[in-house]
Amino acid sequence: MNNTTSGSYMVQLDDAANETVEGYLLRTRGPKHLSLNIVLPITVIYVFIFVTGVIGNIAVCVVIVRNNFMHTATNYYLFSLAVSDLTLLLLGKSPVLHDHVE
Repeated sequence: MNNTTSGSYMVQLDDAANETVEGYLLRTRGPKHLSLNIVLPITVIYVFIFVTGVIGNIAVCVVIVRNNFMHTATNYYLFSLAVSDLTLLLLGKSPVLHDHVE
């Protein structure tokens, strides 16, 4: 085996193997698309986390804002954490912000 540097990454080439780039990528990174048996449970889990996170954090914000006796420094900190978590949930799962490599 010899090592070939291409750009900023290192590729190990087998002297005896004469494989294509597609074959190399399939061998090292796996298939481009996953089966429905893998995608469906992962999607259900992500949707559950997203929905419960959004509902829970909005509930925290509403309860703190509507009740004057909850306007304490600790609850303002919790409010800030809930807003931060909402921002992460809404922007972190957005398909528009991710690059799709085909």
